[in-house]
Amino acid sequence: MKRIHGMKSLFAVGMLTALLLSGCGQKAGTDAQTEDLKEQIASLEQQISQLEQQAQENQTSQEAPPAEAAPAEPAPAASPETPAPASPAPEQENPAPAEAGNAEKQAEAAPLEPKTTDSLETLEALVAAFEEKVSSSSAKGSDSENMEQFFSLKQEEKQIDDKLDLHEDELEYLYRKQSLSREEYKRMERDLEYLEDRLDDAEDYLELIFGIDD
Repeated sequence: MKRIHGMKSLFAVGMLTALLLSGCGQKAGTDAQTEDLKEQIASLEQQISQLEQQAQENQTSQEAPPAEAAPAEPAPAASPETPAPASPAPEQENPAPAEAGNAEKQAEAAPLEPKTTDSLETLEALVAAFEEKVSSSSAKGSDSENMEQFFSLKQEEKQIDDKLDLHEDELEYLYRKQSLSREEYKRMERDLEYLEDRLDDAEDYLELIFGIDD
């Protein structure tokens, strides 16, 4: 379409040039008019040349195919990190069934020792130590010193007697709960009464030494 329009422009310019030349030929009579006509013709030729160049450039731009855009290279897919294999959990060692069974049998076979605040051996050691102190005491000091020594030993005897009474109550409690058999209870009662008798004898001897009958 632009090429046809350019050709029409050239034709129009040519007709205009012919008309100018014809008109100028009829009216020309002097050299000045001739020179003026030449300049007009040169100007028209220059315009025609520019129109032809512009038409040629338009035709070239239409015929040239548009440059194809290079396809974008796909971005490399990120490779997923392969997780490290989890190390297997250490197996817990279970006790052998035979060993577990033996432990249970041993626990059942072992007799449960009766629980008391003080053992009979501890009480016996306390009574023996008190007997030794009473035997080594003497009333050779002043009255105040003798009274102080007497009441100090008397206080210690009272503490041991309280422990013996507590032990007796605990034995009775264990027997009622059937933690002690009848034979065990009787045996422990006899041993405890023996310690009480020894403590009473030591107390009587203490009163005899200091001449005080409490």
